[in-house]
Amino acid sequence: MRRFIRFILETFVISLLLSIINRLVFIIYYRDLVSEFSISELLQTFVHGFQLDSSIAAYMIVIPLLACITCIWIPANDKSSKIWQGTMTGYFALMTVLVSVIETADIGMFGAWLSRIDSQIFIYTPQEMMASVSLTDFFAAAVYVIITVSLAVWLYSRSVRRCFSSTESERICPWKIRVLHTFIMILVAGVTFLVMRGGVTTATANV
Repeated sequence: MRRFIRFILETFVISLLLSIINRLVFIIYYRDLVSEFSISELLQTFVHGFQLDSSIAAYMIVIPLLACITCIWIPANDKSSKIWQGTMTGYFALMTVLVSVIETADIGMFGAWLSRIDSQIFIYTPQEMMASVSLTDFFAAAVYVIITVSLAVWLYSRSVRRCFSSTESERICPWKIRVLHTFIMILVAGVTFLVMRGGVTTATANV
């Protein structure tokens, strides 16, 4: 049970750190534009952005949470543990690529649009969006995505291997203990849902 909790916490923190790193890269990339702001004002961007970053990280761990609950009742054996490890690593790789591409595109397009990516992206063709970015910036962004995704997948895979491994003790675990573990994971899921919404009031993270 502890490894499931550790897994969820680790993957949440990794996802959160990725968003924070992207925010830092944004500030460094546009250092000329933000030079008029003080250090304390720049630090406030991380404070105010923490809720949104946490919300993104919470969305990332929804599927892993369901996988953990499944493994409480269907413990992994030597064969299925490999399947779980491959599936979860593939999931995190796909999600990391998706998030990294969107956030990197946001960094690149801001210079041309002077606004963050939102629904207006759908009114432009791919050719028009590419015209907003130089070839040098495009290749720099591609290298950044590759490095970010590679590092993230390496961290995720280490956590996945620790979590989805075959253990004899869990296969012979009494059903009452399984119910207790499931209840705990449901509580974790509830907290995750609140983080996704940005709190218990208006879902500001989705506005």
